Amino acid sequence: MKKIIILTIITIFMLPFMACSVNNVCDVEHSNNNNVYINTTLPNATVGLTYNESVATNSGMGLYYELAYYSNLPTGLGLSSDGMISGTPTISGTHTFDINAYGNTYYDGEYVSVTATVTIIINSNTGNTGYNIGDRGPANGFVFYDKGSYSDGWRYLEAAPPETEFSAEWGYGYYYYVGNTYSDVGTGKQNTQNIVSFLNIQGESGQAAQVCNNMIHNGFSGWFLPSMNELDLMYWNLHYNGLGGFDSVWYWSSTEYDSDDAYGQNFYDGGIGSYGKYYSDRVRAIRAF
Repeated sequence: MKKIIILTIITIFMLPFMACSVNNVCDVEHSNNNNVYINTTLPNATVGLTYNESVATNSGMGLYYELAYYSNLPTGLGLSSDGMISGTPTISGTHTFDINAYGNTYYDGEYVSVTATVTIIINSNTGNTGYNIGDRGPANGFVFYDKGSYSDGWRYLEAAPPETEFSAEWGYGYYYYVGNTYSDVGTGKQNTQNIVSFLNIQGESGQAAQVCNNMIHNGFSGWFLPSMNELDLMYWNLHYNGLGGFDSVWYWSSTEYDSDDAYGQNFYDGGIGSYGKYYSDRVRAIRAF
């Protein structure tokens, strides 16, 4: 009887520490080899350009990832629970931060709880790197137009992020014709300036073009109400492809139809029409860069 007891004790102390479920499934907890589960050196990023890279390794797939409470990500970037670091960085330099990973891996089903220091080098933007349609722009908006080369101080148009969206009247009811508002791509900024000057003279405030003109977002000014063709590009290049966070409602353009009406677009089906300037409809500002 004594021999049996001794053998049982020896057997217990020879087993590795395991956490076992009621179904007798056991997980070994790891505290070393952190870089097996977390990519500690990520590809370089560039200021103003969209970044999407994962800190999860093949062995770490299935873990839950979070930023250590004492750490900070580079400005403009965020971390999702599956380990994806994404966003548009705004400050260059070498950035380090600690990430925690824990849970059961898809790789072997074992329980893991680790912390590792991750490094990202963010390069300054020299202007040589281009943007693709749908990329996040310098103001963290959505790039929806590329004219192919820089001229008149700009090449790209970006729509402001969805959190900037608002509703407003086009402005000043019936019988007042602003004039000199055009539909072409590249005319929205001048349209907006013309409308704002007219509305200011009339004592108006809080109208669509005025709010766009005064907007500052993420440190960027120079926003304006899009021309009709610019608005149409936002529909087809962004909203139609599930980008930009638009709603399926009417949006104002800066293109006037006559003294009573101005052009807008229905983002439910892309239909373009004109209607009364006194209607309060949705507005999404844009900027050129």
